[in-house]
Amino acid sequence: MAEPTKFLADNPFAGDLGELKPELAAAFEAPADQRVEAIVAALGRVIIPVLPHAHPGAEKDPDGCPDSDLLQVDFPGGRQATPVFSSAEALATWNPNARPVPMAIQQVAVAALKTGTGLITLDHDQDTCTWLGRTAVIALAVEGPWRAPWADLEIPRRISEKIGGELAGFHGVAIKPGQRGESIVEIAINPGASDAEMMNIVQTVAAVIGSEEYVRARLDLVELRPVPASNV
Repeated sequence: MAEPTKFLADNPFAGDLGELKPELAAAFEAPADQRVEAIVAALGRVIIPVLPHAHPGAEKDPDGCPDSDLLQVDFPGGRQATPVFSSAEALATWNPNARPVPMAIQQVAVAALKTGTGLITLDHDQDTCTWLGRTAVIALAVEGPWRAPWADLEIPRRISEKIGGELAGFHGVAIKPGQRGESIVEIAINPGASDAEMMNIVQTVAAVIGSEEYVRARLDLVELRPVPASNV
């Protein structure tokens, strides 16, 4: 008779103490325009939280990764995101009652896309908090490379091309990295534009972002920010 242990998969994180990985620590310190790309490239093992279950039977336990057991937290825009943490210490800072469970980010990403919004928040509500939109999560799920929207010059080119030169007061757009991984779309507007013209420009840019196929696929965490034309 075969030994029962032969049917059990090896735990790839046996002996993992939940410490911050050196490559991720280095990514946190990268320049602002490179930081999120560096974090996505460095993510391997993450810590997910397991909270006490409200029903008899103690806890939800995602060690086998049932998709529905991944916790969700509130995210801007009325959405939900899957929280993961860079270390057991970061998790304990967020919620000392949560049990840390190490898991491969690829496994978490697949589950987030399958059952959630496809959004992941790393180190939720902390100084190192980083938001990962669907494009980054898809790259993690397929273990492929990811390019940040602010490094993709095709995005502002397509927005400006779609709008053309017929929108009074509009001088173009630039994509900048936000503090937590969002894309800041800076909309250059003539300083002499009226409030009505400014509103029309912002609404037009928002409509293009939502309708232009390439732009819509590449921009998923967006803040629109009107700025004087000389700033872009």
